[in-house]
Amino acid sequence: MQISITVQGLDELTARLQDLTSSADDLITQTMLDSATENIVAVAKALAPVRTGALKESIAATPGELPSQILLVATKFYSVFLEYGTRYIPEGKFTFMRPAIQEGLDSLIQAVAEMFQRELA
Repeated sequence: MQISITVQGLDELTARLQDLTSSADDLITQTMLDSATENIVAVAKALAPVRTGALKESIAATPGELPSQILLVATKFYSVFLEYGTRYIPEGKFTFMRPAIQEGLDSLIQAVAEMFQRELA
């Protein structure tokens, strides 16, 4: 005995679920970017040492490889020397990114949680 079962509309359902997942990924990424820009990047720019303003202007938040990942960057080559110190610059003297992350991380988590509550309500 052999029984054949055919489910109609499964391809359409799969496509709709993939669209929903993609939309959710975009929403998570955008929420994280907005919160990071408002709460972390702004603080990092305020804490960054200013000589010409180039370092401050190079600080940004960009999307990461995963929807739940963002990158906080300072693109000037010397940013790492100021953040972590050198043998001539004591560590912590000019740090700007780590304190900004510590200060803004709770706000970022709260923004994502609020987004989920709003979207799932």
